[in-house]
Amino acid sequence: MLQQPEYLTDHISLQFGEHVRLDGYAAYDQPRGLLYFITDEGYEVLSVVLEAYGFVAPLGCVWIKDWSEHTGVTEQLVSLGVVSYEKTVRVGPFDSPAHLVSVLPSQAKVRS
Repeated sequence: MLQQPEYLTDHISLQFGEHVRLDGYAAYDQPRGLLYFITDEGYEVLSVVLEAYGFVAPLGCVWIKDWSEHTGVTEQLVSLGVVSYEKTVRVGPFDSPAHLVSVLPSQAKVRS
């Protein structure tokens, strides 16, 4: 459930998988450590908790999985200036990549 996230961007577009492109806003809930993509129809949580694998995101950072529908999302957010790449770890039975990113200051001009 969304609390009061800080909008990080004005309107952007993200590609999810090969066939889905969504328009919306990147937002960050720092107290809960969650990064969202908010659309007119709802929201997608972009961050993932990796504590079960021994990885905790420092304050101001989140983990983003790089598998399934989130493949390539981190790269898009870096290129849009929403986050800054820190490192990659591999987790789970399929040795899947997850990226630690620092959330950059808000670029949003109309939302807060």
